[in-house]
Amino acid sequence: MLKLKYLFANFDLAKEVLNHWTHDGDTLDKMLSYFRISSNAVYPFCQSGKVCFLRLSPVDEKIEKNIFGELEFIQYLIRKGYPALEPIPAITGEQCLKLNTEWGGYYASAYQSVSGIQIEDTDFSDEVMYRYGKTLGKLHALSSHYVPKIRKWTHHEALEWIEAVLSEYHAPAITFSELSFIKTELAALPIRKDNYGLVHYDFEPDNVFYDAKSKTCAVIDFDDSMYHWYALDLEQVFDCLDDALDNAKSKAAKEAFINGYQTEYRYSEETEKTLPIMRRFIDLFSYARLIRSVAESFPNEPDWLIGLRKKLNAVLKKLEAKMLKSECSVFAKNAIDWAMAHSGSTAYCFRCLGFIEDALERSNCIEIFGGDSAKESADMYEAYKNTDVPPAGAFVFYDCSGDINGTNRNWGHVGLSLGNGKVIHAWDKVRTDHYLDMENMISAPGWSHPRFIGWVPVERMLVGFK
Repeated sequence: MLKLKYLFANFDLAKEVLNHWTHDGDTLDKMLSYFRISSNAVYPFCQSGKVCFLRLSPVDEKIEKNIFGELEFIQYLIRKGYPALEPIPAITGEQCLKLNTEWGGYYASAYQSVSGIQIEDTDFSDEVMYRYGKTLGKLHALSSHYVPKIRKWTHHEALEWIEAVLSEYHAPAITFSELSFIKTELAALPIRKDNYGLVHYDFEPDNVFYDAKSKTCAVIDFDDSMYHWYALDLEQVFDCLDDALDNAKSKAAKEAFINGYQTEYRYSEETEKTLPIMRRFIDLFSYARLIRSVAESFPNEPDWLIGLRKKLNAVLKKLEAKMLKSECSVFAKNAIDWAMAHSGSTAYCFRCLGFIEDALERSNCIEIFGGDSAKESADMYEAYKNTDVPPAGAFVFYDCSGDINGTNRNWGHVGLSLGNGKVIHAWDKVRTDHYLDMENMISAPGWSHPRFIGWVPVERMLVGFK
């Protein structure tokens, strides 16, 4: 998505740029009014009565090799008979112009409209899904043999861009943890001619058109294409189908889609297994684009922009929560492994909070923020709200009173849940007990027995971590 400052319509800019293409002047004002702006500004116009589209991209928002690499790929697809949208040359014969205007530098290109209706406006029938899948399979088959002169960016370069954006806009720590995880997982995947190539990236139901008369699909918007695993395109499709349809219909749609895909390209178990990491890459890439887009604010913003910013910030929060949930199981496992490795140690005698904080922090190279005592943390995190069997990774809290350096009060006690009712904790030594049996432990002189309060999930402990 473009930065918000580029989301304002600029009809004067569009008219100036369209002087480089033949167009119908009598319908221009009406056609331009149907503009849309997201990752690019797209202005409809007519050429000899046929609807076409002008695409404008601010130079400082794009990578030049991606702009020209996209056009080269589209031309390759068209030569191979693939139903991609067709570029319209400017009067000079060039397919993309780099223009300096009074509003700044812009890349400009124009495209013919395609026939049919968007997949999202169909009934998602088996026939439509079959053709939809067949069209993606054909794209991947052609991509696997494509040798470009202008090579678009790779997933490696996209990850570098993501990291730079997260740093520049001071993204929360969870996004860097997610980035590290994705890098590690992708580095372990094989890269072969049959599973990795130039993907569409946005092969979603609004970018693919179905023509019922010819029973064929046409594809638009190759702007975000990059070198990646073909599984990424599949994950994008499947996620959209899950959003658009109920479970039963989505399952049927996916089956029909895969059947069509397999008539053109192989769908393997390996592909299936990589879908989750593709989703995590997609989500993090979306996050980086959004945090960059909403960062700048302006005086006297119109209501539509205020509303859009609020909506986009809500999406960012949703993505952060999703990342945190994904990371929690990993963080919890690391903490448990670290704690178990210290079983029997007396180094944490009477330092129960320090023990579990170290387990979570040292095993995951993070810093969390809680209270100064187990009881203070229990109150801060509202542990009393969860009193059933603690899940693995949860912090399990107890009331426990006694004297420390002449101060007698409820300091509390805390342990780390191993699951199945077991808790590892620092008492006289690091030990494992059933979470309810801990109430019967022998206490130090002057100290009360622990009394179970409740537990706090690991995701709550990780809020605000660094």
